[in-house]
Amino acid sequence: MKRVAVLALPALVVAAPLAAQITLPMTMEHEWPVVPVVHGETGDTLEFIVDTGAASSALSASAARRLAPERLGSTTVQGASGPQTVDLVLLRSLHVGDAEIRDLRVIVVDDETLTPETEDAAPYDGVLGIEILSRFDVLFSAPTGELHLLRPGRGPGDFESRLADPIPFPAGRRPFVRHPVELNDVRVSAILDTGARSMILNGIAAAEAGVEPEAGSEDRRRRGVGSVEVTFRRATIDVLEVGVTRIESVPARVSDLPVFRALGLADRSAMLLGARTLVGCPVFISYVASAVRYCR
Repeated sequence: MKRVAVLALPALVVAAPLAAQITLPMTMEHEWPVVPVVHGETGDTLEFIVDTGAASSALSASAARRLAPERLGSTTVQGASGPQTVDLVLLRSLHVGDAEIRDLRVIVVDDETLTPETEDAAPYDGVLGIEILSRFDVLFSAPTGELHLLRPGRGPGDFESRLADPIPFPAGRRPFVRHPVELNDVRVSAILDTGARSMILNGIAAAEAGVEPEAGSEDRRRRGVGSVEVTFRRATIDVLEVGVTRIESVPARVSDLPVFRALGLADRSAMLLGARTLVGCPVFISYVASAVRYCR
């Protein structure tokens, strides 16, 4: 799934004092990292996908109907499948572990966008996007089933010895974790996108790295936010090197998603590093230092 929402990041009010560390239980479900958050006004526990590729947090349409947040109007967002006009609503209070976040503006996306591709699956309630994540240093630890939100600059603590050297990424208003990787020994511009269910390469990256799509595997659909149907083709990456982390025989999809064009990557080798990157080892993102660390 790809839900990159190109929006100005609103100012957030964190009402509760920020502890040195907030730890949330995290499960890898249907190739998504999922954590519980609590809606402050109703006390409902919600299941949110943690998405480093989403500039704005989101609610599913069904969760919005259930929680009835104040509607602020509509806005146009840029998603994987192009632009789309969506509702904008106000969450007065959202508890993320010990932190209470007040007056959070989120977009409302259709249930299909947040529904796993399995029979009779229910949609997840929402998405934690960059405008929340970037207020912290973030440690994904799939091996221990935890998401750690750390005071900026605090560092990864006990996980230090398991992490490789920092890889810088561009700072900015929308701090996507963007850096080069090696794809079958070919340098490719990549974005760490924990909301993507698979590795997604554009056609240029597939051609330059010799990744051959499977014959007859074409699947045309709208993926995530956006109104344009795009073609996906299954493929396998022989070797993906993310820093010193080496992953072999990686399932992937080849697609020239509109989001690559929106991010200025339409004419160069590019890919989305999906949540599979988190499996098996910790990943640490310091938004204040504009650097990411993968496992050794």
